[in-house]
Amino acid sequence: MVPDAELNDSYLPIYAEMSAGRYERAAELLEELLAEMESTGPRDDLGAQDVRHKLAVSYQNTGRYEEAVALAERAMTGFRELLGTEDMATLAVQTTLAFAYTLVGREPEALALQEETLAGYRDLLGAEYGDTLECQYNLGIILGRAGRDDEARALFEEMLPICQRVLGPGDDLTQLVAGIVAENRESG
Repeated sequence: MVPDAELNDSYLPIYAEMSAGRYERAAELLEELLAEMESTGPRDDLGAQDVRHKLAVSYQNTGRYEEAVALAERAMTGFRELLGTEDMATLAVQTTLAFAYTLVGREPEALALQEETLAGYRDLLGAEYGDTLECQYNLGIILGRAGRDDEARALFEEMLPICQRVLGPGDDLTQLVAGIVAENRESG
């Protein structure tokens, strides 16, 4: 069994694989880590939930969307039980799950969960914080995928001056939002 204190060391090769874009290998390593953790029985502690969340992200990146949904749902339930609904880890896995729902065509659930997640970030961190803005960006993407283009456009327009002020014009998120806003303005 892997003690929780050793998880950070266990993540190093996994992060290396993910950083290099080798998500299949990262998924294999995460599956091995979770199996080792659960070798003496099911685990529902924070360490196991964190591994499930990372594995769900790896599954998303390798096209294993249904498996990503199942793992992210389990991790979200676990984080909510252990940490509550207004914790950064809970909010992060909710964003992962919302995106996974979108990938399997469950847009209504994705939108409801991402809106709930954005409200959680705003309550926890405020509206003008990087994680909140990333969550808002993700909501805009989900709105667009759901065909709610006018709402997505309005959200990005609202975000742009905040991103420029809070994150700066050279920030990746600011540039993404600026590009979307420019494209939307050009297309009318």
